[in-house]
Amino acid sequence: MPPDNALARAFGDGWSEGEWLLHDMGDMLRDLQLTIVNVSPFVKQRYSDNDIRSRIPTPSERAKTMRRPARHEIKTRLRERDELMATLTGQ
Repeated sequence: MPPDNALARAFGDGWSEGEWLLHDMGDMLRDLQLTIVNVSPFVKQRYSDNDIRSRIPTPSERAKTMRRPARHEIKTRLRERDELMATLTGQ
């Protein structure tokens, strides 16, 4: 899909397979750390989710907090796309 498609505008730039695997592995390690700390008999105070490092937001979560491009940015992107298409098709 082209870089400025509806899916990319709705969910931001997607992740590669490796980034998704790192995200899932980070979540597993985070949960494992939380479990080990809370099961340990030497810990006097139990940890909560807020005490462990924060989770990495997914592209869809990140897209909710991203700013929308300004109108002139959209026009610039459309013009660049039209110029590229004209170059590629020879029109």
